[in-house]
Amino acid sequence: KYDAAYQNWLSEPAQGARFIKDALRQVMKAFPAFSIHLRYVTNPAPLGWVKEPKWGSRCLVEVSQRPLMEMKDPSISKLLNKAEFKRKINRHKRLGEVEFRQITCKEEFEALQEELTVMFDFRQGAKFNLNQYRDDPSRIDFIRALFDRGLSYFTVLRVNGQLQAAICGVAEKDWMFFASGFITHSPFRAKYYSPGFVQIILLSQLLAKEGKSVLDLTTGGDFYKSRMATRHEDVYELILTNSWFYYIKRYLRYQYFQYLEKAGKW
Repeated sequence: KYDAAYQNWLSEPAQGARFIKDALRQVMKAFPAFSIHLRYVTNPAPLGWVKEPKWGSRCLVEVSQRPLMEMKDPSISKLLNKAEFKRKINRHKRLGEVEFRQITCKEEFEALQEELTVMFDFRQGAKFNLNQYRDDPSRIDFIRALFDRGLSYFTVLRVNGQLQAAICGVAEKDWMFFASGFITHSPFRAKYYSPGFVQIILLSQLLAKEGKSVLDLTTGGDFYKSRMATRHEDVYELILTNSWFYYIKRYLRYQYFQYLEKAGKW
């Protein structure tokens, strides 16, 4: 359910609130034992109706922020001159020949996919006890279908031909989204070389050169995203449930996470 970073609805502007209320009412009637979770709803989707008495007792809205890198912001062109980036990229150069480029060839993408999915699952397994590609091999078919349709923007960072990091996101018009793909890097050089950080900086320069407007780093609470963003936008998790237990649990969870965030913890 998290393959789409932004889960909205489509309707005529004048019917936005009426449409979603009617739709949710029908879904909750058909599946009363299940909760509905839209993650994340973006502006300008109408959400004022959640405060209505009929909905307020079973509807929660949790606010998050999506960090955005605007390619026209003057700070983007200065990233290559930052001391932190220079230090990290020079460490890579001391290892050998550094190569950063976009992958557009299907055969090259397929040759990399096994190594990429293992690398991705290794990090996700260590952090969250999740092995998305190993547990669900069809996920790579989804990524491949996006690539085949020209919807993916896929770049890699190599040193002496050895893969160090990769970012595969969705590109739409002049935006690129981290979501619906993967961002990963080698765990063996993560701490000292920060290949993921280096690749994001190089990717931002490439996108700016190509005339893209925004790199959407997506939500997730990662401090490096907030640090690299030029601005933030509010997005909303919309939760509807008929269960008082689930309602209270989500409410307390959100309040606790808010406390941790204010305390500077993730």
